[in-house]
Amino acid sequence: MADIPDHEKAREGARKLIDKLGIAPTLSYLGKRTEDEWEHDAWDVVMGTYRTTYKTGLGHRVWAKPHDVRAVLPFGYKPHKYSLKDLGTANTIHRERMEQRHLKPIVPDYVDVVCSLVRDGDAVNYSFLDWCAEYGYSSDSIKARSMYDTCCDIGQRMRQQIKRGDLEKLQEFAHEL
Repeated sequence: MADIPDHEKAREGARKLIDKLGIAPTLSYLGKRTEDEWEHDAWDVVMGTYRTTYKTGLGHRVWAKPHDVRAVLPFGYKPHKYSLKDLGTANTIHRERMEQRHLKPIVPDYVDVVCSLVRDGDAVNYSFLDWCAEYGYSSDSIKARSMYDTCCDIGQRMRQQIKRGDLEKLQEFAHEL
């Protein structure tokens, strides 16, 4: 039997802990959005009393079968294999229409969502200057300060909803993913 990679062990450990704690968030698709010239799919995330938006790049989408009418595919769905002839040449009207009709978002795994929030919330353990040095941001940047404050808010909310020992364990899992 092959060894299971560390990141898969961490994912399963995080999944078991999240399930045990009953903190799996509910995710609702908000649609395709564009912010700062970045196109992405936005998801409404509700975890206990905390509500936020989670974003996935369009590279996380999958090709759906032509007869598949579901707006959002379940996680783990096996997409239909299209040939290059079916897809057409990139950046053509035919290709754009194919993408609009058949390239569908998939619901993010709740483990990825929770671990992302836990990693972001880790900022609460740093001073602003240390956080900037750790993640490569300028301490003179207003945008970096706003990001740091948002991450600290996430960290405070995670602390309110998850016991310290469980949160530390989730942080360990999150950093291995």
